[in-house]
Amino acid sequence: MPSLIKKTIRHSSGYLITQILSRLAGFVSFPVVTRLLTVHDYGLLALANTALLFLYAIGKSGIPNSLITQLSEKAHTTTNNIYFNALLTVSGTTLLTCCTYLLFLFIIKHFFSVPVFFYFLPILVIFRNFFAVSLSRLQAREKITQYNILSASLETGSTITVLFFLFLSVPTVDEIFKAKIVFESIFIILALYFPLRLLDKLDRIISKELIKKLLSFGIPLVWLEISMIIMTFGDRYQIGYLNDAKSVGLYTAGYNLAQYMQQIITQPLSLAIYPIYNKLFTEKGETETGLFLDTVLRYYFAVTIPLLIFLTVHAKILLSFLASEKYQAAATVVPIVFLGNLINGAVPIISAGLYLSRNTKILGKITVYAAISNIILNWYFISVFGYVGAAFTTLLSFMFLFLLVKHNADRLLKIKFPVTSCFLYLSFAICAVLPSFLFTETKLLPLILSSIIFILIYSSLTIATDRKLSGYLKNYFFRDKL
Repeated sequence: MPSLIKKTIRHSSGYLITQILSRLAGFVSFPVVTRLLTVHDYGLLALANTALLFLYAIGKSGIPNSLITQLSEKAHTTTNNIYFNALLTVSGTTLLTCCTYLLFLFIIKHFFSVPVFFYFLPILVIFRNFFAVSLSRLQAREKITQYNILSASLETGSTITVLFFLFLSVPTVDEIFKAKIVFESIFIILALYFPLRLLDKLDRIISKELIKKLLSFGIPLVWLEISMIIMTFGDRYQIGYLNDAKSVGLYTAGYNLAQYMQQIITQPLSLAIYPIYNKLFTEKGETETGLFLDTVLRYYFAVTIPLLIFLTVHAKILLSFLASEKYQAAATVVPIVFLGNLINGAVPIISAGLYLSRNTKILGKITVYAAISNIILNWYFISVFGYVGAAFTTLLSFMFLFLLVKHNADRLLKIKFPVTSCFLYLSFAICAVLPSFLFTETKLLPLILSSIIFILIYSSLTIATDRKLSGYLKNYFFRDKL
């Protein structure tokens, strides 16, 4: 078990590099874009990005996760053939999705005003979905360095290109998507050219059986991903309909800050543990896998709970510094949204039983129920509380999702919820944040000082009271790596 935790830390740390670079790109572009665009245009950008996420999810059809599963079950000699069929499958599902989307736009343009850039979103979707399949191949083979280089290069390069375009021209949402299309299409063509050239002609065999397996595992995940997008981003459309685009911009600024912070932790962990627990379950069985995931869940909360407390205290100054003072009103949504995303970030861990037993249909149904509840609750909460009501709905929906997933997944692989540990981490975080109130100035330097003090106090208390954690850290930093 210590070796697996060490491996998880190592792999998560590897993926963390990509997330830090991506989030740094986000943190760099976030204050620039929010200042250059009006709050109204920032709201339009949020609506367009939400549309992109829907198209990505439907177009991918869960093929990247299917590819990881198939590669973990097959011998290395069949890797290229599985990869080829995955690319072939995702090309068909993506083209069908994009054609349907364009047809939908041509219909609704007679009833609503549709900005021109919405018609060019399919270009990004096609390239991104091919890229997602290639990244999942690297993830399955634990090629973390290559994964990091490609993923981080795409995100940072796209951000730099967007900022370059904005500074050279009139800053509009149109310019943002022009920049993205130009850079990402060129980058992904170059990134995929050489791997595709290396595929042996003998491996370019279309397998109907393999395509069927990829789709049967992946399609239920489409419902999962779409439902997650509805709960995470769909409320932008309801806010825009019930309020206005300015409210969408304010809500999005607060939401993005919370999500940037949460995803730095969640994404690397999710990328690291999925291949690890698949192999562990195959080699060691249910008991060892359950113990491993119990430990991972506990340490997930050890990292995310202090972030929640810190954001609750400092949300206003962070928004003022990163986005500008015109977004200060969105500070209220930051801790609420972060708590919801914190709960949602634990779902990939507690749902392991459903993935290992290939019961992705159950997971898809559960997420659909949670998404429907999110839509229904939003009509009431947004009408009464404005965009802040959407934050409460997000929290309630993710709590509902977590409970349903845990109830069903525990029948197949029970994961213990660390109630006592969570209360302990919460206590440590509250103690660590108290010195922050000594810094009354809402400026950057006091924020940095309070952050350092917070980290030192919290980490010291946590390590001092957790012998296993201190042992893992000693093994990780002071002994030869596996």
